[in-house]
Parts: sequence; structure tokens; C-alpha cells
Amino acid sequence: MNVEEVREKLDKLAVLDSPDAVAMELEAQGVVASPGCASHCAIAHYLGNPEKVDFSKDFVAVTHQWVAVYEGDPKPGVAWERNPRLAAHVAVPDVVRQFIRKFDDGEYPALVDGTWHSVDDGKNWP
Repeated sequence: MNVEEVREKLDKLAVLDSPDAVAMELEAQGVVASPGCASHCAIAHYLGNPEKVDFSKDFVAVTHQWVAVYEGDPKPGVAWERNPRLAAHVAVPDVVRQFIRKFDDGEYPALVDGTWHSVDDGKNWP
């Protein structure tokens, strides 16, 4: 995925009229994800992150405010969050921001993949 693809996909969700409409669209596309996890949330998966993100490849990290798009080859020995591969921060449209808050609060259980947990609980780390 690249910055333009991320913008195009977010624009498709931005025209929906509510966070519930965003949830229905993601469910129709078969998206399942982990609340509270920037690289495994519903929007990250919708944008193209696989279930098991390989941080040496292109990926996104999603917050309530923006999507960080990482592209290209990683610099060896540099943590991904400080990696110079950061191509752009793309603003999250308001309706998507509302969806993210509701998803993180557990309001869309049909979109939750039970095999993943919030990063905060430590269950995804070796």
C-alpha cells in the first residue's frame, strides 16, 4: 500500500453517513481486527495490513487522528516507529474517527477477531 491508496480508501469511508455505516461496510468486506491496536485495528486491516504485520514491508499504523504510512525498505537496527520509512501522516476523516472510538470501546463485536488482543495487555508479544 502507498499513501495515495490509503487516501483513496479513507475517502471511500469518509462519504458514509455514520460510524455504524462504516462498521457495516467493513463487516461486508470481511474485516476482523483487534480494538486498541494501531497495526491490527479494523481500519489498518481495511487499508491493507495483513493479520501478521511484517514491519519490514509497507504497513500502516492507525490512531484516532491520523494514519502513519510506512513505505520502502527499512533501515536496519531502527525501531519501526522511528524509522525514516515514514512516508506520510494521513488525516482520519471524522466519521472514521468516530468509528474507531466506538470500535475501541467494543461497540462492534462482529468486527473483533478473538485471536488478537490489545497491545496493552501484552498477549501479542513474544
